[in-house]
This record gives sequence, C-alpha cells and structure tokens, in this order.
Amino acid sequence: MVTEVCDLYFTQFRRRVYVTPKSYLAFLTFYQTLYKSKLDKILLDEAQINEGLAKLEQAAKDISAMKKDLDIQNENLKKSTEEVNATVKIINAESIKAEAKKKEVEIITAQCVKKAAEIAIERQNAQADLDKAMPILEKAVKAAGGIKPADITEIKTNNKPGDIMKVMFDCVLLVTQRPILPITMKQETTIAKKTFPFYTDSYFEYSVKMLTPDFCN
Repeated sequence: MVTEVCDLYFTQFRRRVYVTPKSYLAFLTFYQTLYKSKLDKILLDEAQINEGLAKLEQAAKDISAMKKDLDIQNENLKKSTEEVNATVKIINAESIKAEAKKKEVEIITAQCVKKAAEIAIERQNAQADLDKAMPILEKAVKAAGGIKPADITEIKTNNKPGDIMKVMFDCVLLVTQRPILPITMKQETTIAKKTFPFYTDSYFEYSVKMLTPDFCN
C-alpha cells in the first residue's frame, strides 16, 4: 500500500519518495504517539464533560429541592403575611381607639386644668374672705368671752328685744345647727308708726329656750 501511494505521488508531483522500513516504523510510532495524545485529550474532555453533566444533574436536583423548599417558604410567608395583616388591622383599630381615648383624656385634662384654675381663684377669694373675717371672728371670740350668766338672764327676761337681737340669735341657731321657723315675711311697725316687710324670726320659739346658764359653754 505504501509503495502504491509512493508511485501515485510520483505520478502527480514527479517526485520520487522512498519509504524504508525504518521510516515506516517511525511513522507508526508517530501515529501511535499522536493517537495516544488525541485519545488522552478526548478522554480528558469526556471526563470534564461527564463531571459537568454530573454537576448539572446535581444542580437540577438541588434546584428541585430548593424549589420545594421555596414553595414551603412561600406558603409560610403567605401565612405570615396574613397574620401580619391581621395584626396590623388590630393595631390600627387599637390606634383609633387610643387616639379617641387620647382626645377624651385631653378634653378631661383641659377641663381639670380649667377647674383647677377656677378652684385656685375660689381658694384665693375664700382666703381673702377668711383674712377679712378672721379679725371679726377674733373680736367675736373675745366679745363672747366677756359674756356672763347674768347677761344671759337679762336677755332672757327681756320681753321686747330689738329686731337686730332677734336676727342675731337666728344666726346663732343656724351656726349651732338648731331648728328655726320657716322663713316668711311679716309687717313690722317702727317707733315712728311706719310699717315695712321683715323676715319672721325664731327668737321666742327657739332662741329663748337655748338661753340657759351654760349657754356660753
């Protein structure tokens, strides 16, 4: 076959080629080396391709498992979202209630502040009135300390006490929480024979009865 190819080469290119057994064996050796080199390259490519295919297969399995896990996570996320939405609705409702309660508290607080200011003014006025009344009270206490049993007897035996005295003893009845007659109007006549309307007193009905020797006690 080699000889035939050499003759064909001479026919086409007019050059004579001689192939000796040694060169033929060298050619075979070269062919064997080249073949082994190509085969090793193919086997390496095959190994790499198989490794790549194995990785792709494993990746496909991992993706499938991850997809299942993702489906579970999506379901859990859906439930969590529903729970969060329900919680948000509750929080919003409670926030509305809290806001309404806050406004109510603000109104009550404003009323309390206003009432406190009014009470402070009333307290100041009461303190002012008390400051004015204290000297009068001290004088009254001092004057009451000077009343003697004989003075009480003299008043009790007075059959015609003055209107001022009657009114004063009505005040004593009120202060000591004793009964008085119902408040009505009556006509009083002065020394000048003039009449005028005046309150009905409780002097002879109740005041005289309390004028006992221990009245000042």
